[in-house]
Amino acid sequence: MKDRKYCFERFSFYDKVKIEKRLTDMAEQGWLLEKIGVFLWSYKKIEPQKISVSVVYFPKAEALTIEPTEGQKMFYEFCEHTGWKLLCDNGEMQVLYSTEEDPLPIETDIYVELGAIHDTVMKYKRPFLILLISLIFLSSLLCIGNGLWNVGISVIPSIQENRLLYGFVIVGILDVLEGFWDIGEYYLWRRRALKRAEIGELEPVKRHFWVDNTLTVLQVFVIIWALRGNAFQEVLGVSFFKVIFYFAVAMCLPVSFALYLRGKKASQKEIMVTTFLTTIVAAFLWFFMIFMGNAGI
Repeated sequence: MKDRKYCFERFSFYDKVKIEKRLTDMAEQGWLLEKIGVFLWSYKKIEPQKISVSVVYFPKAEALTIEPTEGQKMFYEFCEHTGWKLLCDNGEMQVLYSTEEDPLPIETDIYVELGAIHDTVMKYKRPFLILLISLIFLSSLLCIGNGLWNVGISVIPSIQENRLLYGFVIVGILDVLEGFWDIGEYYLWRRRALKRAEIGELEPVKRHFWVDNTLTVLQVFVIIWALRGNAFQEVLGVSFFKVIFYFAVAMCLPVSFALYLRGKKASQKEIMVTTFLTTIVAAFLWFFMIFMGNAGI
C-alpha cells in the first residue's frame, strides 16, 4: 500500500481559505500534508480523521535558513499551549493543525491576518524586481554579444536570422508580464478583502489561471518558433549543448554558495545578498565561457 501521495496543488500562497479546506478534506480521506513543494505537495498516509487546519503567515520567517527564528519558536510554543501543532511550513507560510473538536482560533483579528499577508507579499516583490532588472541586464549583454548594438552604430539583424535571440527576449518579457499580472491580481483581491473584513469574514481568492496558462502556452510557442528558425545542426548540435552546459556550470556558483551558507546557518539577508552577487558573477562567467568556446580556446 502506498504511504505517500503527491498532488499538484495550484493555490495562490495567500489563499488561506482554500488551502485550509483542501488540507482538511485530505485528512478526512486519510492523507496528511507532509511537505509543500514548488509544484507538488507531499501527503503521508494516516487513519482518516477530522482535523482543523490553520494557515498563518509569518513575514519575519527566514525561508532560506534551516533553523526557525526566535520569533517562530515563541510562536510555536504559544500554539502548543492552545492545542495547535506545526504540520509543515513553507517559508513565511506556517501550516498548523489541531485534533481538538473546537480549538481556539490562532488569529482572531482579520486585519492582522491581512497585514501579515501583505507584508509577506512585499517580501516577494523584491526578488521579482531583481528578476526584472536581471532580465534587462542579461538581455542587454546577449544583444551586445550578438551584434545588435555596436559602438556608435545600430545594427539590427533580421528576425529570421536571429530567432533564438529574439525568442529569448520575448520569453523573458512574457515571464515579466505574468509576474505583473500576479501582483495586480493580489492588489485587486486585497481591495475586496479589506471591504469584506468589515463584516468579519476573510475574502476567498479568485484567481484567473487562464491568463497564466495562456502566457505559458505563448512561451512554449515562442520557444518552438525560435528553434525552428535555426538550422537543425546549429540548434541541436555541439554548439547548442555547449551553451546549455556552460549555463549549468555557471549556475553552480550561486547554488553552491547558497547551500554552503544555509548549512552554516547564515542569516537570510547574507544568503540573499551573496546569491544575488554570485548570480551576476555567474552571468559574466557564462558569457565568458561562450566567447572563449567560440574563439576555439
